[in-house]
Amino acid sequence: MHRLGKFNFDSIFEYLVVILCILCSGAVLYQNFNRIILISSTLFLFLLCGYKLYKNRDNLSMSKINVTICLFMILYLTSAVVHAFSYGSNFFGEMGKMTQFVFSLLACFYLSSKSFFQRYNKVLFFLAVSSVILYLIPFVFSDFPKLFPIIKDYAGSKFYHAILFCYPTYMGKFYRNQSIFWESGAFQAFLNLALFIELYLLKNDKKKRNIHIFAYVIAIIFTKSTTGYLVLFLLILGKLRNLKTLGNQSKELLYAFAPIFFIFFSILFKEVVINKFSPSSLSFVSFQRRFLDSIIDIRLLFSNFFHFLFGVGEEKYLLNFTKLLNDVGFGVYTKATSSNSITAFMAQYGILSSFFLFFLYIKSFLSIEGNVTKLIFALMIIFCLMTENFIMAPIFLMVVLKLPYDYRRGN
Repeated sequence: MHRLGKFNFDSIFEYLVVILCILCSGAVLYQNFNRIILISSTLFLFLLCGYKLYKNRDNLSMSKINVTICLFMILYLTSAVVHAFSYGSNFFGEMGKMTQFVFSLLACFYLSSKSFFQRYNKVLFFLAVSSVILYLIPFVFSDFPKLFPIIKDYAGSKFYHAILFCYPTYMGKFYRNQSIFWESGAFQAFLNLALFIELYLLKNDKKKRNIHIFAYVIAIIFTKSTTGYLVLFLLILGKLRNLKTLGNQSKELLYAFAPIFFIFFSILFKEVVINKFSPSSLSFVSFQRRFLDSIIDIRLLFSNFFHFLFGVGEEKYLLNFTKLLNDVGFGVYTKATSSNSITAFMAQYGILSSFFLFFLYIKSFLSIEGNVTKLIFALMIIFCLMTENFIMAPIFLMVVLKLPYDYRRGN
């Protein structure tokens, strides 16, 4: 096997696949060049899978495509065709999510669960450490972000792009840690997923494990994300319930989780979480908007029976959602979408496609060993999907498609 120093070419390719999955899941850089990156990444994976198949057919981590996956792809394509003929929607424009799905499926062919989790956590550890450093620099050198070029995300928001960190051009003293993503609420989802993998799935050596956990927790604290804090609390609570049975690991866990006390007994936790649900707080507006997003999605889904089955399509959804949001007087938007990716997908593609996609997610929940761990994993994913547009993001699809196939086999 060809080797390059400590790494072989296979491991390098595995890291590339994971990095591409992360980028295509919502990095601001990807949002600027989404078609080029997604299409080229998919073609790249086609070649990698062809190479692996040629090299050793028996080592593929997925020997066959699940019937549910096939049905979902067929119904999704049917919905896209219906939208094109009924509403005049751009068929190829709606193929973006399907390309993401195929990309994730190919990544599943190439990577085993163990390889994926290990590579993903190492990449997230690097992002966690780099994000904390880059987050703190402007507190010392306020003009540091202005050294970098300005780029935009999907919504048109502007950022100083420092390669490993996106600084909002409007940021004040209390900006948040968002790393390479469009907002901190997106970054926390990747960090908490890495923390779950570290706590519940991987078996790294104790020192390495504690260092990784410490880095994830610190990075999550600086995201100042309500969802991030709640999921973090859930993950820690699930692990600490077995503290008496952990023996010598108790001290290590307490050491690794020491920063948690900073969150839950400080003004920061009150500002980020408690005030979010207080009508007298400015943060309550964010809670209201997320609730309203879901209501509008459900209203679009049930607008007629045809929409209920096949959805309204991406283009019509964008127009109708923006109009309804403006009509309720919540603001003046030229382009707006829901923060709840579960209800948004249902509104866009109908109940038929949604049923099989949700079945894939449920199947992944059930594949986790242990009832409490199942519940924690399910709540973590649901919280993330209900607050960010991640339901068709490659990283989340990778987890959904990988776990039911070979997690139990330990591959």
